[in-house]
Amino acid sequence: MITALWAVAIVGLLLTLSAPTLLGAGTAPSVAAGSSLALVNLWALSRLVQSFLQGGGARLPWVVVSMLKFFGLLLIVAVLVRSGHVSVLPLMLGFAALPLGIVAAQLRTGSPAAREG
Repeated sequence: MITALWAVAIVGLLLTLSAPTLLGAGTAPSVAAGSSLALVNLWALSRLVQSFLQGGGARLPWVVVSMLKFFGLLLIVAVLVRSGHVSVLPLMLGFAALPLGIVAAQLRTGSPAAREG
């Protein structure tokens, strides 16, 4: 999971640095906000999965926590966009660091079958 977090952070940084070229001047803060949200979202998801797999007690609280995380993410995005602090397209480009970083981490580590053999 650490590899995926680092990969998302690096992809987010690369997207932020290339934002002025890709989308125009002034878009880097919005891309940085999106990639930061992606990184925090992956970290929170990894903590939730770890806690769920450890199986300590009832699982209902983790369902509630994951729902709160989801709606919290939506609320943060809505507040950032409605307040005018970020633009939607650059924010989504920054959030694309999440799937791109996960794919990059998987390409770096190789397939599970290759690691076993």
